[in-house]
Amino acid sequence: MSALNAPPRSKSERASKTALKLLVKALKKSPSEVSIDGYSENMDGSGYSQYSQSSLDESEENDIDQTCDNTHNVPEMNTVSDMIVGYKRFRAGVYTRQHSIYRDLGYGSQTPKVLVISCVDSRADPSTIFDAGPGQLFVVRNIANLVHPYDPYTGGANATSSGLEYAVKALKVEHVVVMGHGGCGGINASLQSAEPDNKIGEFEFVGPWVSVLNKARDKVRASNSFNPQYALELEGINMSIQNLLTFPFVKEAVDAGTLQLHGAWFAIHHGELHWRNNTTCQFEVVPAFTKEAMQAKASQARRLVRDSIQKSPSALF
Repeated sequence: MSALNAPPRSKSERASKTALKLLVKALKKSPSEVSIDGYSENMDGSGYSQYSQSSLDESEENDIDQTCDNTHNVPEMNTVSDMIVGYKRFRAGVYTRQHSIYRDLGYGSQTPKVLVISCVDSRADPSTIFDAGPGQLFVVRNIANLVHPYDPYTGGANATSSGLEYAVKALKVEHVVVMGHGGCGGINASLQSAEPDNKIGEFEFVGPWVSVLNKARDKVRASNSFNPQYALELEGINMSIQNLLTFPFVKEAVDAGTLQLHGAWFAIHHGELHWRNNTTCQFEVVPAFTKEAMQAKASQARRLVRDSIQKSPSALF
C-alpha cells in the first residue's frame, strides 16, 4: 500500500510520531543540555532557564495531550461507590505490597519526622508530591496553608494550632514545611476581599480565616505585581513561617536546633516544586532529576531514537 493510500493515523500513532520527531530535534542540541517539561537545566548545575515555546505546532501538542490523557486511566472518584472501588484497588495493590509497613504501624506508633502544613486543595496532596509512604509525613491541611499567630485564648479551637502542637511537642518532628501551590482559591479570596462588591462575606468561616493575609495582601497590591496571585501565594508562606515562631514551643525547639522551618510552593501544571531559601527568602526551583539521572535519561532517549529508526526509518517522514 502506498503512502498516498495509507489509512489515516490514529491520534495515538500521530502522537508517537510527533514525540519521536521532537526527540530527534532535541537530541540535535548540545548534549550538555536536556529539556524537561518546558524548562532546561544546564548539566553544569547552573540552574533553570526561562520557559521557552515548544517547536511543535498546536495540532501536534493536542495529539500528545489527548493521548496522554487517554493513557493515564485515572479512575473516577465522584461517588461513595467510586470510593469503595478505590479501597478495593488499594487492598489489592498498595496494601498488598506494603502490608508489613501497615502491620508494624498498626501495632506500634507513628514516628514521622516531618510536619507539612498544606492547603486543602485536592490537586496538591503532599504525600503524592513527595512520594511518601504511610507513617512518613504528619500533614495538617487548611484553606491556603495558613498559620495564624499564637493565641492562647482561642488557639485551642484552631485545628492547625493543635496539629502543630502535637507534632512538635508529642511527635518531636524535626522539620515543619509550609507548602503552598499555584492557583490557590484561598489566596484568590484574600485578593478579592479588597475589591468593592466582593463576595467574601458570603463565607462565614473562609473570610475570617484568610483575613490573616490582609497585611501581606495590601503589600502585594501596593507593589503593582505583574502576578499578584503568585506573589501573595509566596508572601503567605513567608508570613506563616514567621507566625510559626510566635508559638513558644516552636521558637524553643528552633532555638535549640531540634526543629527547622521550611517553605515550599508547588506548580500544579508543571509538577514543579520551588523551595524557599531560608537565607535569601527567595523560592528556587528544585531540579526534578539529578545530573547523573538526566544524563542517563538523555542516553536512554538516544538509544530509543536509534532503535526506532533502525526498526522503521519511515517513522520520521
